[in-house]
Amino acid sequence: MSELKEMVQKLLKGLDGFVTNVSTLSVHTLTGQVSATYDSAKLTWNIVPDKSPTVKASTTIKFDGDLFTVVPVAADGKPDADWAEVHKSAVAMAIEARTAMIQALFGLASKAGL
Repeated sequence: MSELKEMVQKLLKGLDGFVTNVSTLSVHTLTGQVSATYDSAKLTWNIVPDKSPTVKASTTIKFDGDLFTVVPVAADGKPDADWAEVHKSAVAMAIEARTAMIQALFGLASKAGL
């Protein structure tokens, strides 16, 4: 168990920036031309927007519960329901991923007796 505890302590020491980053969750929904390449070594996609993407919606959630959202509007001035739905889904996925990451860290720390 001490090996696990050492590993977790090293992990926690390396997460200084994580504490700062976890305090704010930002999600931006953009449109525009993109280029995408697949890195087979890392099993990840690298997606790069063009030089002038259009921000369709943006949400920032702070750790203290403050929430700031910019929603898209159509030409008639009403909310653009299609983009709003895409953004809503992206925000939900980001919250779910953040929650899972925090739970995993707490679980690992708990198993190590921290």
